Amino acid sequence: MTYFPLTPEQHAWQERVAAVAAREIGPRAAETDRAARFPTASLEALRREGLWGLRVAQAHGGLGADALTTCLVVEEIAKHCPSTAMCYKMHLEACELLSRMPTASQVDHLVTPLAHGEVFATVAGGESAGAGNNWVPNALAVSTVTKVPGGVPARPDPQVLRDLGRPGHPLLLRL
Repeated sequence: MTYFPLTPEQHAWQERVAAVAAREIGPRAAETDRAARFPTASLEALRREGLWGLRVAQAHGGLGADALTTCLVVEEIAKHCPSTAMCYKMHLEACELLSRMPTASQVDHLVTPLAHGEVFATVAGGESAGAGNNWVPNALAVSTVTKVPGGVPARPDPQVLRDLGRPGHPLLLRL
């Protein structure tokens, strides 16, 4: 059920991702969850389909999808594998942050690679200065970031690399 009238393009995205999710993501979802593994193969399927740049602006080489299209895409993935959908959604959030107001250096080193599916990114899911759990409010524990000329620095977090179980290009933004 949808509460918004969908455009023909949005219907096309929905159908395209539903097919990919049924073919590539759904068949491995139970095993990925049972083994508590990061859904690498499922995310790679989304990369092969060109979906890693969904929220990167077209001006930077991405698909520039709107928020409703993004919701439809994530929803179709979640129908087959909620774990993959959550990882992908966090990647899209990072893309959104990086690609909306990038410096020239960030365009070259981060945004263009994100648009082309060369980099998988993520955002912080919890407050690093607190208990690390989104569901435990801790108003006194707040992480900070120092603004630098031209923007806010983005730094890789070694814990994310360890959690993924493989080297890569994850990016943890703690704003």
